[in-house]
Amino acid sequence: MEEMPPLERVVLRGIFKLGKKSHDVLLTRTRLTWTPIVPEDPTALRLLRWQKHDCPGLLLLRDVYAVKVKRRRAAGQQSGGPVLGVALFHCRRRGRRLEEDTLHLHNASAEHTHAWYNKLKEVLTGNTRPRYVKVLINPSSHKKEAVHIYREHVAPLFKMADVRTDITGPSAQLFSLFTDHKYRTAQSLNYLFSVYLFLS
Repeated sequence: MEEMPPLERVVLRGIFKLGKKSHDVLLTRTRLTWTPIVPEDPTALRLLRWQKHDCPGLLLLRDVYAVKVKRRRAAGQQSGGPVLGVALFHCRRRGRRLEEDTLHLHNASAEHTHAWYNKLKEVLTGNTRPRYVKVLINPSSHKKEAVHIYREHVAPLFKMADVRTDITGPSAQLFSLFTDHKYRTAQSLNYLFSVYLFLS
């Protein structure tokens, strides 16, 4: 039997509810997959096949930027509360746009939920992704709303993803940034331009 590549080996398996249905959920180093748990009743099985939202699913971990433990909290409660499961915050492409989305994995077991949360954090941290980015904001772009767009839409995503940022204002500072040896590596410039072009 051909051996499975290390990145595709299952590192965690568990049962969660997605919506109202129980699913068998598998985690590897690169992806999360879920399959509906098929009932033994043939009639129920036929009904299950007709429900599109109960089809097997796939989420690539490269698209996940944050993971949180979900809790039930009363109005005004800031911390604590019964565990509800795990929430994975990710982006999906719609044409040329990226949209935010959330995958909710429901399980009321605190032990099960925290085991998954810790493993997901470990896998995401181990993947190659920036922990620090240099943000260049052109204050004249987007009808002079670039700073507002960054604060309202971009900064919260960096915070959720535990990514530290260093913000530079006027684009005239771009030349001095290029001459700074700390940002001469190709990897740093990649993270630099990905943010700059978004706001320009």
